[in-house]
Amino acid sequence: MEAITINLSAYGHAFEITFTEITPFQSIAEAPDNVLSHIFDQLAEMNMQGEFEAQEYINSNDDVVKYQGKWRVVPTLDFALLLRVAIWVNNYGPDEGLSRELFAETYGSVMGDHYLTKWDSVYRHNIISMAAYFGNDSKDGQRFVDMVMRQTTKYEQRIKAKHNERRT
Repeated sequence: MEAITINLSAYGHAFEITFTEITPFQSIAEAPDNVLSHIFDQLAEMNMQGEFEAQEYINSNDDVVKYQGKWRVVPTLDFALLLRVAIWVNNYGPDEGLSRELFAETYGSVMGDHYLTKWDSVYRHNIISMAAYFGNDSKDGQRFVDMVMRQTTKYEQRIKAKHNERRT
């Protein structure tokens, strides 16, 4: 069987699902619910790719179709998310930036000081350059962007509260 690839969007992600085997073979245009359920369960566990085996009963005679293949989240850059971070970078208040305490809490005092120096002095709060600094260290890189999003949310909450105060 020639592989069948299906692309879809769900839960804010773009997915590529490749069926390497369908027994008995049948052409499909969308992913069966049980395959999607498996993928979404894996996504909930922070897996961004994987393999699947699933089966589906197709009639009352207990005839079964078996599916096998692989899936992955297709990386995308969401403009709305990028805009939120860009607004934070240019407007955050004293308690909403990336502080020494936050770096130490995230990475420990030694590595926290190291990354803070990179953030402040070398990359001068350039998020793209700082992310590139982490290179293949996706664990520490993810911690960094998690800090950014935590502080972005904190900034947005302050702005929202300020806006709500003006309305009353």
